[in-house]
Amino acid sequence: MAGLGFTNLWGVDKDTQQFQCRRARCLEFDLDADDLDLGEIKFDLITAIEVVEHLENPGHLFSSVAYYLSNSGYFLMTTPNIQSLLCRFRFFMSGHLKQFDHKGDLTHIYPVLLTALRRVLLRNQLEIVSQWCYPPDGSSITSRRSLALTVTVLKLFLRDPVPGDMLCLLIRKRAIQPTSTENRVGDDS
Repeated sequence: MAGLGFTNLWGVDKDTQQFQCRRARCLEFDLDADDLDLGEIKFDLITAIEVVEHLENPGHLFSSVAYYLSNSGYFLMTTPNIQSLLCRFRFFMSGHLKQFDHKGDLTHIYPVLLTALRRVLLRNQLEIVSQWCYPPDGSSITSRRSLALTVTVLKLFLRDPVPGDMLCLLIRKRAIQPTSTENRVGDDS
């Protein structure tokens, strides 16, 4: 983003030694436990690219996002997609979630279920406004060909509404709905 001309850039990481962008501020921060102490600063864009699946307490992340996100801002989050037909079929056959088993990243501890995520977001006055997957064609770059071929056949009979390896979500603050008394014009009560 710095290369594209954006300036007010911040980063947070548990290990600031690995942070390599010289044009951004980086704070050492544990997303599971720490509270950022940035005062009243608000951000128009917050990203968590391949972060939430590593957290023990993802609710803390969403609470922080809700606090620091401007009213017109967006939160972009990506995470392994466990909703895909391929992932569901693999779980059916093996009892293991793709990217959360012994073959995946051993630091992946929290698989994101969309139904549960929507409930956590709602508690934090956030909502998903757009979702898509990567690769965009819904294929898998992390699965064996035989499994991918089997799922291609299954797609003839079963829906795959969230295909692809990675789930990408664009989230914003929920619009506050006026109460029925706030809708009335000229009501002096």
